[in-house]
Amino acid sequence: MLLNKQTAGYLVFDMGDKIITHDEAYATTTSKKAKAPSARNIFVLAKAEEDEFDDNIIHYGQKIRIQSNKFSTGKNLYLHSCQISPL
Repeated sequence: MLLNKQTAGYLVFDMGDKIITHDEAYATTTSKKAKAPSARNIFVLAKAEEDEFDDNIIHYGQKIRIQSNKFSTGKNLYLHSCQISPL
C-alpha cells in the first residue's frame, strides 16, 4: 500500500473507471477509506531498466515502475500520468 503522507490517502486503482481516450487505461486516485490491503490498493514496485545487479531488489537511485496487482487485472498494467481533460 502506498500512502501519501500529506493527504493521508492511499493510492487505489479503479477498474470500474475506464479512460476511453486510450486503448486500455483506468483511473487511479487516493482514498482515506483504504485501511487494509485489497486487490485495488496493492501495487508492485518493479525496476524500470536493466542494471548491473543480478537481483530483483530495487536499489537507491534506480528508476522504478509502479505496477498494478496482477490478480485484479489479469495482466501487468503500469501507473502512467497524462492529461485527459482540458485545463
